[in-house]
Amino acid sequence: MKHQLYFPPRRAEQNLWLAHFQQTLPQVAPQLELAPEEVAEALADIDWLLYQCRKVGLHLRLSHAGRDYRLTNVHGRVPRAVVG
Repeated sequence: MKHQLYFPPRRAEQNLWLAHFQQTLPQVAPQLELAPEEVAEALADIDWLLYQCRKVGLHLRLSHAGRDYRLTNVHGRVPRAVVG
């Protein structure tokens, strides 16, 4: 998919963009002549998408935490290089 200048490429920035879009859409919907049903459907879709993105982000953080723990806690002690 071609990169869109208005939609950020990084996941964290995408979440912020979606949250801002979610807040702004109801305010500009009358100017765009969007039906209330369309706005409600779009907001529900954005809610679901943000939930899924946060869920994936949490899963990634937890998996990295487990990996980091295994790398730093070798045989019950922290390697000297990690301590500083």
